[in-house]
Amino acid sequence: SGLPTKYYDVLLGKSVKADVKKGTPVSWEMV
Repeated sequence: SGLPTKYYDVLLGKSVKADVKKGTPVSWEMV
């Protein structure tokens, strides 16, 4: 279901490790 919105400030500006399709829930393993 992805990460809660409270983590958006932490995630903004980070890069993901692989290509991610639009609409894919974000997990900690991706960043």
